[in-house]
Amino acid sequence: MLPHLRLLEEHREELQTSLKALQEKVDDNQRNQNQLSQDSVDEVSALTAQLREALAANAEKTEECEKLRQQTDDLEKEVTLRQSCVDEMIAQTNVLQVQLQLAAEANLQLKQQLECSSDHSKLAYSDELLTASTLETSDLEQQSFAAQEVDREKEELSERIERLEGECTQLKGALANAEKQLSEKLSIVDTVTAENEQLRQVATQKHAESVDYFARLEAAIAQIAALEQKLVETERRAAETLNEERESREKMSRELHRLKEHLLLVEETSTVEAVEAEKRETELREQIRRLQSTVVATDTDAAKTTQSMKNELSSLQERVVIAEESAVDWRSRYESEKRLHYETNDALASLQVVVRELSADHEREAASASHRNVQLQEQIRELSATVENLRAEMERLSLDKQTVEDLLESAKSSLNARQKILEEARASSRQSAESYRIDDVTLRQLFLSYFTAAPDKRADIALLLASILQYPPEDVHKIRQAVSGRTPQRQGTPSGSVSLAEQFIRFLENESESASTAPHLPVAPRGPAPGPSIAPPPIASTASQPNSLDAIRQAVSGRTPQRQGTPSGSVSLAEQFIRFLENESESASTAPHLPVAPRGPAPGPSIAPPPIASTASQPNSLDAVLK
Repeated sequence: MLPHLRLLEEHREELQTSLKALQEKVDDNQRNQNQLSQDSVDEVSALTAQLREALAANAEKTEECEKLRQQTDDLEKEVTLRQSCVDEMIAQTNVLQVQLQLAAEANLQLKQQLECSSDHSKLAYSDELLTASTLETSDLEQQSFAAQEVDREKEELSERIERLEGECTQLKGALANAEKQLSEKLSIVDTVTAENEQLRQVATQKHAESVDYFARLEAAIAQIAALEQKLVETERRAAETLNEERESREKMSRELHRLKEHLLLVEETSTVEAVEAEKRETELREQIRRLQSTVVATDTDAAKTTQSMKNELSSLQERVVIAEESAVDWRSRYESEKRLHYETNDALASLQVVVRELSADHEREAASASHRNVQLQEQIRELSATVENLRAEMERLSLDKQTVEDLLESAKSSLNARQKILEEARASSRQSAESYRIDDVTLRQLFLSYFTAAPDKRADIALLLASILQYPPEDVHKIRQAVSGRTPQRQGTPSGSVSLAEQFIRFLENESESASTAPHLPVAPRGPAPGPSIAPPPIASTASQPNSLDAIRQAVSGRTPQRQGTPSGSVSLAEQFIRFLENESESASTAPHLPVAPRGPAPGPSIAPPPIASTASQPNSLDAVLK
């Protein structure tokens, strides 16, 4: 817009100088009309020609003013479109700010749920994202302020154009007055020609010169027409570029619509995930203590993300510095152009208004018009570059949001995996607790020691068996009564001796300590059941069982009196008990072993298996033996 104003000011100054020159010439004619009639006629003809040229130049300037006005209207439309694009970008940035606020709220909820140092780093990362988004919004607001300044400049230019139009009207009135004066002077000249007929020959010669001059003017007009054709071509090219820019704007609007839809979908998914996170809040609180191992990894990730954000901030600061430098350059250019404007005004004041100089001025104006078109195209390119930068910033914000969502999803997936591991460990611990069995070897040793022990020590062994097999109090009381009624009094036992039951208890304590310190070997699983298993305690080979059973038979047969009146085909109670033990040993050797989950890779104290009262007939058989 500044070149247009310069051209208008130059034309106005040229018209003023031409009017001043005309007035001076008219005054000279008035002074010398009596003395130099021939010179006055020549000057009047020259003045009429100059007036005609001035009128033609004024018409051309008015046409150029109208063209410039149309160009300013087109530029205002383009600026309004750019402003609408900037407003849409600002609206999108506001939407992104709202989404970032929602993400910040979600991070705060996760911080309350987890209560761990890893979440502090994530919240710091989200805060840095919020600060970056606020900086970007401030940049966009600054750009909107720049657009407002452009609107102000447009208003000032429109006011200047109106003032120039008023000056043109004043110049037209001055030209009309000059024409009236010229008509009066022509009447005076007619009287002078009537008095001076002798100067007709000179007038004919001047007429021929004027014809030559009009031929030259026609050639200049032809050149002006060629220049107008060039201007039309430049306008057509500008229209084509405008159409291409409109198409690109439509594409940009479609892309923005698609981005808005994508953001709406992301908001819906984020709300659904927030609801799911509230449901999993109770589960996450239980698993917080187990997530301390992931603190180091999250800290490193947070450090990397902060470093990347710092790098981005440094790059943005560099861009801001470059923009400030460009603004300083533009200001220096503007000042240089002002200086050039003043210099050209001073130079034009000293020039004469001649037809040849007017043609040169027309050529210069055509060159300046082409230069103005180039400047307008450069401005349009700069605006398109700013729009592309805004689009890139929008894409970067969407990528940052996706990274935050990916981090949240990874944390949730890790929590789910650790919850599954906990559930499997609990199930395996329950299965291992249910799959423990009583050691058959210890039972055999207890029963063998009971039958082979002295009668005065069987009471202690019977009570020990009752405590190991976890008999109810009623059965224990029955055993005590039976033992106290049938065992003889111990005589001659020293006070310092230790009973067999106490020795057996010490032996079991030593065995339990040795079993607790012994390492556990892993055992392969028996089938497709998930989880490792541990084989049950080893069972003595059946080859050794007959020896123990024979020993029991010998003890029972040697110490029990022969029953009178029993038939030969009947079986004693001891033999029935021995057969029962044989059946139990065979069933134990053939029974499948349930898999047991391992307690862990580190060797720890072994937990004694709880006594299983699977053999419901054992208390009855023990009572029968005691009886």
